[in-house]
Amino acid sequence: MAFDTDVSDGSVDFYIHSLRSKIDIKGEESIIRTVRSLGYMLVSPR
Repeated sequence: MAFDTDVSDGSVDFYIHSLRSKIDIKGEESIIRTVRSLGYMLVSPR
């Protein structure tokens, strides 16, 4: 797997959305947080 390939923002958004739909519980906050200008972080579920 090459890490020097260009990945569009849309691709990352799609995979984060897909991951959230698999691991999040309805009615609760997402454990994947978007951090503006940095990326994403995982938080412990409450």
